[in-house]
Parts: sequence; structure tokens; C-alpha cells
Amino acid sequence: MTNYRLGNIWAKAVPAYLVAFAIFWVGNMGTRIIKEILVWRWIKNPKKIGFVEVFFISLIVIGGLMPMFFLQAGTPWNTIQFFYYSLFFSGILAGVALGEILSKAKTVLTRSVLIVGTILLTVPTTLGTLAHYLPARPPAKISNEELEALSFLVKEPQGVILTYPFDRFKAKEAEANPPRPLYLYESTAYVSAFAKKPVFLEDEVNLDITGYSWGERKLKVEKFLKSFEAG
Repeated sequence: MTNYRLGNIWAKAVPAYLVAFAIFWVGNMGTRIIKEILVWRWIKNPKKIGFVEVFFISLIVIGGLMPMFFLQAGTPWNTIQFFYYSLFFSGILAGVALGEILSKAKTVLTRSVLIVGTILLTVPTTLGTLAHYLPARPPAKISNEELEALSFLVKEPQGVILTYPFDRFKAKEAEANPPRPLYLYESTAYVSAFAKKPVFLEDEVNLDITGYSWGERKLKVEKFLKSFEAG
């Protein structure tokens, strides 16, 4: 697709992008796609569309367009979170559409097949998501010793805390042995949260997102720690 666009071969680029978007839309919607029955009905009868319909359509469309046309500095894929609103409100409309379909079903068997089929098509992806976010073992932890140290810092006079910079390579190595220490999970602001004091450098992910130039500060920390170790 990119080659078509760069080569100005729009006769192939446009269909390719449309197919890619269709795969993205249908694949992410899943069983929510049945909401299109309602949407199609609204399109055919625009004069009957009220405030609620406009509200739902606007949120779904905007949530779908935002990640298509905008990237976020630092963590580009974060704009996909706008699409969650599309999924949420699509789920509501899908429930309405399914209710209408079931109300028109003439037999109990037909309704049962529709209900069971919808559940069977919906639950597997939900279970897959739960398995990702609720693993058998927690991915990270704060040890009792570290909690004790953080509690000690809470009682100390106000000041700035210096921590070791996040080591992405060691964090990758620690993935195989969960739960890994929180400082080897991701660069977060947990030290300042627990110690209730500012930290010289942490939470690099959000620093990237907000466009803060933290690289120079990290070099200063590393240089200081090396000189301290050498001494």
C-alpha cells in the first residue's frame, strides 16, 4: 500500500487502503458488526434520525477516524485508544440490533441458535483478552524490602529522589521469570507515588508522550552513578 501511495498509483492504492480499513473495522468490531443493521436503517431514513442516533454515530465515526489520521508523539499507537469509544458504543447498538432480531425470530429454536451463536463468537476473544491481562502469575511486584524503603522515604524531609534509570535490556531478560520487580517491568512513576516525593527521572513512557526531552537528564544520572561507583 505504501509503495502504491509513494508511486502515486492511486488506482491501486485507494482499493488497497479501503480493504485494509475494512479488515481493521470488521476484525475489531467482531460480533458488534451486527450494529450495521441499525446504521444502514438510519442511512436509508435520515429524516428519522434523532439526537441519540447522531450522538452515537458521531462518537463511533470520530473514534474510528482519529487513529486513521493522527499519530501520537512518543508512542504512536496510543491514538488507537480513541477507537475504544467506537467499540463501546457499537456494543450498545449491537445489543439493540440483536434484541430486534430476536424479537422477530418466529421460533424458540431460532432464538436459541442466535443467542448461542452470538455467545460462541463473542466469548473466545474475551477469554483471550482476559488471559493476556490476568495471567497465572502477576507480571510484576514490589518486594516487601522495597516497600519498606519507600515507606522510609515518606518520613524523610522533602527532597528529590534519585533512582537508577530504567534498563530495558534487563527488563527484557526478566520477562521469563515473573513476577519481576516493578523497576524491571516498565519505566513508571511508582517511586514518587509510594514515596510521595518528586523523582529526578522516571516514567519515561509518559515523558515521551508529552514530548519532554529527558535524554540529557538520563545521561547526567548515568554519569553521576558511574562516578559514584568509581569512587
